[in-house]
Amino acid sequence: MGKHRDWRCSFCGKTKDKVRRLVAGPGVFICDQCIQLCNEVLESNEQHGRDLSIGPDSEVAEVLLDELRINAAGLKQSEEQLQRAVNLLRKNQVAWSRIGEAIGTSRQAAWERFSGED
Repeated sequence: MGKHRDWRCSFCGKTKDKVRRLVAGPGVFICDQCIQLCNEVLESNEQHGRDLSIGPDSEVAEVLLDELRINAAGLKQSEEQLQRAVNLLRKNQVAWSRIGEAIGTSRQAAWERFSGED
């Protein structure tokens, strides 16, 4: 799961030192605050006999928006890392077909995505 200092809640993004407890699951963590929030939402829905609905201004929506921001930043960083790796591979004359195979796509799709040419 990475180094202890890198552990963070997969829902709100808070690091281990910002929460009281961090519970690990397969590939994810959830903090005590997010667990409490989930329990409150579930209890509220049970009391009112409703299906789970977060509402546009709810705390759950805010947590999900925070997670979206974190994931978008991670995606951008991953894309930049992919581009650097492809640039290095191409500089060393690795074929587009091998690059495409490594990322699960065709040679043409890899070229279109990473070549920088139109």
